[in-house]
Amino acid sequence: MKIPKISKADISRILNSALAYSEAHKPTILTAIGIGFSYAAVYKSSKAGIKAKERIEDARRESVRRDPDREFTRLDTVKAAAPAFIETALLTAASTGCIVAGAKISHKRELAAWSAYGLAKESYDQYREATKEALTQKKAESIQSKADGILAKDVSTEDNDICGGNGTVLCIDAMSGRKFWSSVDKIKRAEAVLNQKLYEEVFVSLNEFYDILDIDPNDMGELIGWNSCDCPVRIEISTQLTKDDKPCLVMRSNDLTMRFQSY
Repeated sequence: MKIPKISKADISRILNSALAYSEAHKPTILTAIGIGFSYAAVYKSSKAGIKAKERIEDARRESVRRDPDREFTRLDTVKAAAPAFIETALLTAASTGCIVAGAKISHKRELAAWSAYGLAKESYDQYREATKEALTQKKAESIQSKADGILAKDVSTEDNDICGGNGTVLCIDAMSGRKFWSSVDKIKRAEAVLNQKLYEEVFVSLNEFYDILDIDPNDMGELIGWNSCDCPVRIEISTQLTKDDKPCLVMRSNDLTMRFQSY
């Protein structure tokens, strides 16, 4: 069997791919290593207990040999047993370090992502305001409706990835790109409930709004929502056609903000 030749370029490409993968999945890799260290620590601790007992007995005999009248104290016991648990302590520390490091990287990346989201939203808000100033309200709404129409043309009433809801009309949530069943009346009632909550609370998450509409929650929906200072919030709805030419609704709100910006 002829072994294929591997060039330096192939090796470099493989190494670069491996490095890119490890960098992208560093939090998961660190957590997995941390769990591995924890299992090793448990195994070593069971062995260390036996070893510690032997060391204590040896130290006790040595103490008696040197000075039969001297009492073997608790401190002597600790000194004799401690070396047996060094490996366990190091493995436990390594496990904790890896898991904490993975969590810190995840947290840092999440903050970076949300900072990018904040900058993108600010840029979009500025663009939207500039558009409103440059165009009449009617033209601005026409542009928004065309954008919603493009979004609707990517979905079908036969799609299987519909995330709940309660109604007979297919709806598209422009805030997450997800689809659900509802109606104009139900969305408007949910808008009223949302605004009522905002009169009573500092912040209402997008997931809370989804819950009113019987839509499944998602991770993003817990981190963004509306501030009470934005009340009353307006949920915009436009009527569009899906790619199979069935009527649908596109729902959006341009007042969303990040949770930590509300305090």
